[in-house]
Parts: sequence; structure tokens; C-alpha cells
Amino acid sequence: MLAGFAQAGVKVGEDIGIVALDDTQEASQCYPKLSSVRCDVNTFGQLTADVLLNWVEKDVRPNDQVRFPVDLVIRDSSSRE
Repeated sequence: MLAGFAQAGVKVGEDIGIVALDDTQEASQCYPKLSSVRCDVNTFGQLTADVLLNWVEKDVRPNDQVRFPVDLVIRDSSSRE
């Protein structure tokens, strides 16, 4: 995707901002460095399992929203303004 924008003359981080989900090692190594949302996959998995088990075992329907902690890692692919 980053290469496609570059070929089209679109400057990532200036003309368009991109933020990925799950802060992988590659996000900090590509060009431009990719901003991303870092989430703890273990916490995400545990919360998901808890919601599903409560629904199946106790017939407790999940809320419309389940929130878990994340961090926004700002790098070159998104504006800092």
C-alpha cells in the first residue's frame, strides 16, 4: 500500500495519514515508518474468551461495546499536528 501511494505521487504522512492495527516490528522498519495502534493480544484474547464464555454458559449477552486498553504509536505515516 505504501508503495502504491508513492507511485501515485501521494506523500504518506503529508497528503494522507495511515495508521495500522497491531504494532508489528515491520511498522517501525518500513518507509515511511508506520503509525499503529498497539494492543496486547493476550488481553484481547482473554476478554474475547470471557465474553463468549459468559454468553454460552450463562446466557449473558455481550454489551454492544467491549473496551480494552491500546496505545497509539505515532510515527511518520500520520500527521503530528
